[in-house]
Amino acid sequence: MSLDRRSFLKTSALAAAAAAVPFGSKAHAASASDPILVTVFLRGAADGLNLVVPTFDYARYAALRGGIAIPKADLIGFDSFGLHPMLRPLKGIENDLCLLHAAGSKHQTRSHFEAMDYMERAKPGAKTGTGWLNKTLIELGATNVMNGVSFGDALAMNGSAARLSTKSLGAMPKVENHWRTATQAMFQGGGFLERSRLNRGLRAQDQIAAKVAGTPTPEFTPAKMQKLGLFGVQLRDASALIKSDVGVRIMNINMGGWDTHESENTRLPALADTLATGLRTFWDDLSVADRGRTLVLVMSEFGRRAEANGTGGTDHGSANMMMALGGNVGGGRVQAKWPGLDEATLNANKRDLKVTTDFRDVFDEVLLEHMKLTKAQRQTILEGHTLNANKHPGIFL
Repeated sequence: MSLDRRSFLKTSALAAAAAAVPFGSKAHAASASDPILVTVFLRGAADGLNLVVPTFDYARYAALRGGIAIPKADLIGFDSFGLHPMLRPLKGIENDLCLLHAAGSKHQTRSHFEAMDYMERAKPGAKTGTGWLNKTLIELGATNVMNGVSFGDALAMNGSAARLSTKSLGAMPKVENHWRTATQAMFQGGGFLERSRLNRGLRAQDQIAAKVAGTPTPEFTPAKMQKLGLFGVQLRDASALIKSDVGVRIMNINMGGWDTHESENTRLPALADTLATGLRTFWDDLSVADRGRTLVLVMSEFGRRAEANGTGGTDHGSANMMMALGGNVGGGRVQAKWPGLDEATLNANKRDLKVTTDFRDVFDEVLLEHMKLTKAQRQTILEGHTLNANKHPGIFL
């Protein structure tokens, strides 16, 4: 299929940058005090029961988990629960950290791909539709590609609102230099307006890249970067975008590898360590003022079965933990309507932790209390869901 110049400009991220206000004037009058939302998606279904353990129900937990149960003496106290020992870096920022448990979707799919789609559209059962983060950008009046940044693919960011999708900011020049020449050649024979928009977009992108590249991120030391890998690169880029004040409002970061059907005792500790070290480094890198306007929301498509399987792991389940890290959250707490681990309270053939907090109620609280959106705006984003503040988990004080 051929692509003409006009179609290219309409569909490319560069067109969004070109259509934006001049660099230095923030998109949609964004200011240094505007709230910022960073979502971290743990792809593969993180084992929330081994990350945030109900110590008050430890005997039942240990009976279900057998050889993969975290020893009680190793758990790190957090409210009435216990954190996986490799989440220890989070203790230093616990006053800004609120954990949620028994959260998720009441749609009982066991497919990773379906569950991710449903959560990223904020519409369980829906096979089509705009991502909830893109809808949020629309409601925020986003006009600049820098208002929304997705590090890697994320259905949640898909839609008509301008956004940037890239593996990392450092990877962009390598790609851009290759197609910069090609696109300029494509538009060489075009009209003045098309060439002007293209060149304006290129200049804006260059200015943004230069400003972000010059922003120091001292907490992301070489040793930490070697340990954190791509997750660290993306968190470092997110910190630089926030601190450089280029108008970013929403970012998404993916962290894969959480599908622990086997060898969980060796796989989960490394994942937990990377997650906790990454979040702690990101948070320490921000100023107090930037922490005050930033919320990191950590989620996964569903949890794992309450009972361990026969290969030293866990299979696909239902409810899970979530994390909310922010300067305006009520930290040091685990918010949960705990359903219990007794056979009578487990669902799906008495093997799954029951969902008692709908993930859409979590999203709604974030959109209301952090992003400051109206009920009408939130209803547009969470289409089909009945908004009820009484069902909010209570992330914010």
